[in-house]
Amino acid sequence: MDIDKIIDERLTSLLKFPKTVTDATAQIYERDVKCNSFLKDIRMDIRGFTKGLKKMNADQKRNFIKEMNKKYDEAEKLSREKIVIAQNLYDVIDNEFQELGNTLQDIVPQNPKKNDDVDDDEPDTSDGSRRKSKKRKSADEPVHVPKLLTVDMPVDPNEPKYCTCDGVASGKMVCCDHSECEVEWYHYTCMGLDENYEIPDKVRWYCETCRPLFKNAPFQWNYERNEPPPNMPRQPPPKKRKSGKGNK
Repeated sequence: MDIDKIIDERLTSLLKFPKTVTDATAQIYERDVKCNSFLKDIRMDIRGFTKGLKKMNADQKRNFIKEMNKKYDEAEKLSREKIVIAQNLYDVIDNEFQELGNTLQDIVPQNPKKNDDVDDDEPDTSDGSRRKSKKRKSADEPVHVPKLLTVDMPVDPNEPKYCTCDGVASGKMVCCDHSECEVEWYHYTCMGLDENYEIPDKVRWYCETCRPLFKNAPFQWNYERNEPPPNMPRQPPPKKRKSGKGNK
């Protein structure tokens, strides 16, 4: 068995990881942006539909509902594609770690001999007790392989920037309800929002730049207390599922 060749093959495979991960995350991000754009359009269209509902005839209403269903279907399709890409990436990483574990089992002895080395230079104690022995680990002991690997993802300099921090899209983000907002998306953490809380569709949230334009807008977020407007209860965070083999 050519150990050097096996190690080279595993290293070559591992070096492909950064590109594999970045390609997958880029595909997920692309679909996420499109999906959020559809959802934002739907919210804006529904508001316009509500305002002009009385002036619409039956055909116009049917056409509007048909158009909304198309956008919802597109958003759902993009969401499913994100799940498939993420699952495929997980399978690739899981398979690679299994291969790495198998390789280590092939090249590392399974039954190493443990040597107990006695320090002959250590003098006897005055009461004639036994010499102290020092145990050291054999160089042939099996290597511990961590189940998880933390990878620092490289940031693409061409990736779009968002939020007041001028950073890339990451974590949970909130969209400004002003359709002409230049920044549009903001990180929950930068805005001091609770990541366990979902802002209801009825509530309007504007960034600091756009707020002066919508001072009298109804159902507006309470920015001072960072909570929903009065008479609208805060939604509880989603219940955590019990851990198990089926939950990944």
